[in-house]
Amino acid sequence: MSSSPPTSSSSEPAADAGLQSAINSIFDATDALGQRGGKRARRGPMGSKSAAEKMITLARYHSRAVGLFDDIGIVLETAANQKWGQAAPSAPARTRGPALTEKERRAEAKRQKHLDGLRKCYDLMIAQAPEMEEVIRNIYKSPKWDAFLALMRTAATGAQHSDTNKLKSKVHYALLDAEVLFPKLLEDGSKSDRGVKHNMLRKFLAPWPLREKISETVEDESGQVVPSPEAQELIDGLCNLTHKLDHNEWPSIFYEHGKYDDEDKSQGLFRSLFLLRIMRHVWTAPRSAMGGTDTLPATCNARASGQFKSTGRMVAHACTHGRTMLSTKDWSRKDGAYDYVKMYRQVVALFEDDPEDEWVVETLEWYNDRVFNQDILDIADDEDSDDEMPASATAQILKQRRARKAAAATNSNDDEEVNDFVIVLLMHRSFSLQD
Repeated sequence: MSSSPPTSSSSEPAADAGLQSAINSIFDATDALGQRGGKRARRGPMGSKSAAEKMITLARYHSRAVGLFDDIGIVLETAANQKWGQAAPSAPARTRGPALTEKERRAEAKRQKHLDGLRKCYDLMIAQAPEMEEVIRNIYKSPKWDAFLALMRTAATGAQHSDTNKLKSKVHYALLDAEVLFPKLLEDGSKSDRGVKHNMLRKFLAPWPLREKISETVEDESGQVVPSPEAQELIDGLCNLTHKLDHNEWPSIFYEHGKYDDEDKSQGLFRSLFLLRIMRHVWTAPRSAMGGTDTLPATCNARASGQFKSTGRMVAHACTHGRTMLSTKDWSRKDGAYDYVKMYRQVVALFEDDPEDEWVVETLEWYNDRVFNQDILDIADDEDSDDEMPASATAQILKQRRARKAAAATNSNDDEEVNDFVIVLLMHRSFSLQD
């Protein structure tokens, strides 16, 4: 439940006519929430929308490009309280008693990290339509605040449901051009035949080292090619859940086919046709998913939200929906031991830990060229995890990345020391010649 916003005081200036009109259009939308036949936000450019349509578009954008698992209501509430709420009285300094314990310090650091994450979500979202911030501020100070949060939650959840439902039937996105899915999937909308029990989807969901092991084959007595005994044991373990897939390793379908390197797990990561097709499906239209597009469609999510470049959070959104598509479970935060929230945040961490990293820049450029056709358009390992698992693929990649940066810095320092030595030597020779 949200806290009560501060009531507006008579000393505050009245909203101008344009601002008041924008606020009223959103109030009308909140009043109509839940009524059948409610007006849908237009999918045209952001500049052509009414205030209510802009807010609904921002909510949908939040789901797809900002915080798939972050409640937009809590994001807005947190940001509004920080920006416009009444300041809480300063806590008195601790003059007596023991200092904070290590557990308390960790809890406080975790709380602050969570708040910082929520505020970042707000900043990323409002950047798409900064003129709406003043509208949000005025609604925050009105009795309609809770209804407004409900409207935004409905729009954000609607975008997530829409993406899940439309991608559900697009399993062929995972296939290479020459592949045919066998056995065929049920046509009744059920997902019971997907996941690790499906011969092909099992390999897509497995990390590459496991995929290679379960792909080993032998010939039986009749000459038929069958899984090797070791492969069959692993397959049986996956099917009866004694061997569980975990979010600490990336599904092989997230990699460019055949590019996995156990010594450098970032090689080929997220450059799969599967993820590329999902990105196109979501941002430029389903009909562009398989072959791309030379021009951005007049109505698409990219134009609607003014988003013409790929981000790590958009890739994380594609990863989450992609794995959900291939698994037996419908949308959820967890699929057995597989934690989608942690997976999503690990993808984001790989891109946002060091935005200038060569892998980050090149991976996003790879998507930009193939999703938005930029040549044509003008425009750590989870510290709180209780799992006794090896370091996650994310942690290993980040460790390798930082090691490369440290080595580069060391080499740079060595070069500087050599240069300093040469300068001193030349100066010494110069003085000697003068003598």
